[in-house]
Amino acid sequence: MLVVAGVRAEEPGMPPVPAAPQTVDAVVCVVGDRVITQSDVVLEDALSVRDPSSVPPWSRRARPASERLVDAAVLRLAAGDVSVYRPSEVDVLARVERLRTREGPAAAMAFLARWGLDEGGLQALVYRRMVVERFVVRALSTRAAASGRRLEVGAEGWDAEYDALIAELRARTAIRVVRTEAP
Repeated sequence: MLVVAGVRAEEPGMPPVPAAPQTVDAVVCVVGDRVITQSDVVLEDALSVRDPSSVPPWSRRARPASERLVDAAVLRLAAGDVSVYRPSEVDVLARVERLRTREGPAAAMAFLARWGLDEGGLQALVYRRMVVERFVVRALSTRAAASGRRLEVGAEGWDAEYDALIAELRARTAIRVVRTEAP
């Protein structure tokens, strides 16, 4: 749990009075060395509506956002820094532009302000999402090809293949779920 403690002044000219500590965020889990906070979970819910995808984990809106983020962190670790999974800057900027135009410039600016993001922060989020998508598509296509099948995004068998892939990857990844009690 992330807590801020400070001081506050009761009246001008008076000595500061200690302020009560307040929870500003909480760690939900740690995947490898990636910390997932409660604010990350809420942001994922908001972003997944604005940036829909047909690729797991993003397409699995019925699953809790925290589970989607754990899957994404596991997949991002597996993808590493392999160039085949890295989207070009042009691709990232095009997707960010689609986000911006989907709801209009004012709504896009309000979204950034709400989450304390600037353009670079949004681009980084979109980049991570795209790396995960590229990894999943390539991994599932490779698995299907190894058994003589062709598997398209969203095709029959796609979810079962994804479930098998993520189960294997989760089994080899350090995942620590942090249980916190409400303050």
